[in-house]
Amino acid sequence: MTKQQFYNLEQALKNPLQVTELILRYQKDLPLEEIAQLKNLEVLHLHHHPFKNLPENLQSLSKLHTLSLMHTRSAKVPEFIFDITSLQSLNLSYNPISRLPHNAQNLVRLRELFLHNCKLKAFPANIHKLEQLETLNLENNQIEHVPPSIGQLSKLQSLILTNNNIQGLPGEFALLNVSKLHLGSNPFYNNLGQKQKTIGALLKQFQHRNYTEKQRKLYFQIFMGVTDEAEKLASYEEFLEGLNSPNQVIRLNALSYLLEKAPNPFINPNPHQMHIHLAGKFNGFDTKQLEEQLQNTNIVIDERLKKSTTHLVVGENPKKKLNKALEMGIPIVAQGRLKDFLHTIEDHYLAKNDAATLQMAKNLADLLQSHEENNQELGLEMAMGGGIHPSFFYDLLLLYLWNRNLKIKNQTEKVLEKHLSSNLFIHLKTNAKNYYNDPSEDAISTYLENICAHPDIDANELGIRFFQITNRGKRFCLRYPKSFIEVCQQEVKGSVLRLTGLKLDLLSDSIGKYTHLKILYLHNNSLSTLPGEFTQLQKLYVLSLKKNKIQEFPLQLLALPELDNLDLSSNKIEKLPDDIGKLTKLKRLNLRNNKLNQLPESIAKLKQLKTLNLEGNPIKKDEKAKSQAQALLPGCEIRF
Repeated sequence: MTKQQFYNLEQALKNPLQVTELILRYQKDLPLEEIAQLKNLEVLHLHHHPFKNLPENLQSLSKLHTLSLMHTRSAKVPEFIFDITSLQSLNLSYNPISRLPHNAQNLVRLRELFLHNCKLKAFPANIHKLEQLETLNLENNQIEHVPPSIGQLSKLQSLILTNNNIQGLPGEFALLNVSKLHLGSNPFYNNLGQKQKTIGALLKQFQHRNYTEKQRKLYFQIFMGVTDEAEKLASYEEFLEGLNSPNQVIRLNALSYLLEKAPNPFINPNPHQMHIHLAGKFNGFDTKQLEEQLQNTNIVIDERLKKSTTHLVVGENPKKKLNKALEMGIPIVAQGRLKDFLHTIEDHYLAKNDAATLQMAKNLADLLQSHEENNQELGLEMAMGGGIHPSFFYDLLLLYLWNRNLKIKNQTEKVLEKHLSSNLFIHLKTNAKNYYNDPSEDAISTYLENICAHPDIDANELGIRFFQITNRGKRFCLRYPKSFIEVCQQEVKGSVLRLTGLKLDLLSDSIGKYTHLKILYLHNNSLSTLPGEFTQLQKLYVLSLKKNKIQEFPLQLLALPELDNLDLSSNKIEKLPDDIGKLTKLKRLNLRNNKLNQLPESIAKLKQLKTLNLEGNPIKKDEKAKSQAQALLPGCEIRF
């Protein structure tokens, strides 16, 4: 039968048995129940038609395999849709759907499911029972959690989870065989650092290697850096097998795990000789010079594994020697332990604190801060030979974390690898990413937070230096006292400070130092509280806190005697404090789109209040509360 496509229902009904595809968009008041006459219909697009208008007799269309119901503005999907068991493709995108009906699992033939740009807060329940599913698009929702059951979608080829609020991925994610994977703009994804580039490749590696389900889940958890979950899956020996993974992130995280878990034999060396054997790829020191470096110690290098070998020192890819040493009962030591030991016995002229060294370190810092490649190369060469002085450590760090020049970045990595502790270096290497391709404030601030998770990194210092060089990372800097001041020196214009649209969830107490402020804009952030030092802004008369996440009226505001204009709209405030009357100079109060049911009687003390916006609050449905509000504020224009 020849496929016939129609865009008009009236025309389609003239020859109903010839119609195989019907596309109806922006057409109102149609007799949709007549569609059931199109017995050979295979494809149906009903865009901009509310769900409530859909007739249940659509279930009778036994040949229907593609159904698209976009832009209906309806939040509840009719259950009968999921009883059309012939469906292979279902598109419910651009609808305010928060969940799917319980019978969604009935679509046993479904291959494609599109739910992007909806309002889903949870991963669709029972979706793992759609065993034929090949394409799943959940982009632009509010999903926070991906369930372990996702691993059961064995035929899934395309998965799009971009722009949700996903905090992490379960180990079962490793069981997927997808060829197309989009995960960007999620909290967990911003935390991946360089792993962003390789997570898709990792799943492909799993597909091409004969890994068991247990190995897939184990290596995925190691890759994600979730070592506590990985330890639940495998033994210490199985964990160490990650050192031979084809994925560098897994190898580095396995080395980091070994650094943390295995005793360090080089801290208090045994008075008797230590016999070490080396296996794998080594960085941070030259193995050819190792014997000479160790000649005045009690450490001997064995050319091969022997019964007398006391330790196997491993780098990346130790291969079969790892298993052999484990079988022989020889302790495994991460290469970083040996590198750190060598660092203690070497002489580093830049590690001194005399005047000459300090001047030399200052000159070296000037070279690193230069925009000339030759100067940077010279500075890196000096640091490679002389060590890292604290005065230019953050200059090196910025060359590594934020650099377009790949040559300089790689040279910097070698300097850091040689002279930093192995624990710190692995932390930097696994979290470092070049953010020139994703310069959003959100991504950069999350990036800096990840870097500063290590105790040896000073968040204030990194924030200040990063902001000075890039003029980015404001959200990050505003969380910490010293870097807050650095940002505000640029942002303050006279008595006005504007810190808006930064997704700022924490405001440093350094805000209290800006006692001269009269106007402060903090809208479009994620603030839920204000620091106690906010009370020091005694001259403030305009304050905008709209579109934040404030649930309780900030009591610090009651101590601001000059407050004239206060905007707290689009928050989640449920009640006003009884002391609201202390704001005696308040003239404009915007509480639109909150959760207020009533006003306290003390609001009557706001004698100068001229406008009060209560639109979008529950109080608008309570006539008694509305009348009471009008009685309390007779001279005020109140909007409900």
